[in-house]
Amino acid sequence: MYLFYSLFSDSIGLSDCWGFGFNALDNSSSESTLGQSIFVQVRELNHTEEMGSVGVNIEIPATKSPFIQSYLIQAEGYIKTITDRLDEKNILEGRVPNSIRIGGVVIKGTVQF
Repeated sequence: MYLFYSLFSDSIGLSDCWGFGFNALDNSSSESTLGQSIFVQVRELNHTEEMGSVGVNIEIPATKSPFIQSYLIQAEGYIKTITDRLDEKNILEGRVPNSIRIGGVVIKGTVQF
């Protein structure tokens, strides 16, 4: 029995932001939870965004069946991390912390005829 597999990485990214700018982190977290934007203001920024995804394809040939050619298993994993170095300052000023980590895995099985 032969087993075919492939490993691929869709994307890996890292973004650093510091200085002053609009409160995009506050607005993006508000939009995702409440569906609306909060007010726009210029404020101090110091955060890092990390994003990544990886996938695996495994194909198993079906040698004992006249109708099935192979079984295909696909798995993908995702992660996004925002690390706000000003979270302690935000909490003291009554704002919600912006640091967050989100991850997920998708696994799919397919029978190929």
